[in-house]
Amino acid sequence: MGKKKCHLIIPGAQKAGTTWMHNTLEFQNEFWCPPEKQEIHFFDRYYDVGYKEYEKIYKNTSNKKITVDVTPAYLCNP
Repeated sequence: MGKKKCHLIIPGAQKAGTTWMHNTLEFQNEFWCPPEKQEIHFFDRYYDVGYKEYEKIYKNTSNKKITVDVTPAYLCNP
């Protein structure tokens, strides 16, 4: 079994429908969104802790699910 990872990153502007997108994907059987919070903020706030910490978010997901990170702030982050 390979490492778990995020398959789909959804950046976007605030008030542009990212919460709607998250809520829609969350109720689809093919997708898995982190249940603790919608916005992960790994790449704009927590990147310095290392990618292994990001992988831990997805460690308990099924290999058959498309994993999702919906964090609008990524759009503004170089």
